[in-house]
Amino acid sequence: YHHFHKLCLNAHNRYRAKHGVKKLRSNSTLYILARRWARRLANLDDVEKVTHQQGLHIGENIYWRTGNSLLYTNTAQDAVDAWYNERLKYDYNSGVYSEETSHFTQLVWASTTDLGCGYKISLKGTMFVVCNYFPQGNIVWSIY
Repeated sequence: YHHFHKLCLNAHNRYRAKHGVKKLRSNSTLYILARRWARRLANLDDVEKVTHQQGLHIGENIYWRTGNSLLYTNTAQDAVDAWYNERLKYDYNSGVYSEETSHFTQLVWASTTDLGCGYKISLKGTMFVVCNYFPQGNIVWSIY
């Protein structure tokens, strides 16, 4: 696994521990799928047309950033931080699914066990980060 994936895995597991859910483990298939999708997004190089992979029955979080100092060491943590920060909008009382908190709920989804993350920098200098999860989260019942 690339060092980037390990940074993402560690960041995920630090946040998951705060919610009392099991650590995720690396999954080579998810890793390959994430890298491949990040490469596709970078080749398209249009943040207005970012889409998720279809038909694979896996969870997926996508993050992108444009800038001069695209250090993947920082971007791995920044991506996971951005997803985790959606918790501020999460309604813990209702536990109802919301698109604006779906990255957070996938990150801490209790029954998800496996993770694979990859990135690619486009010609325009946008770094696309993709993390894939199995089993997928955000099924229509509580995250716990």
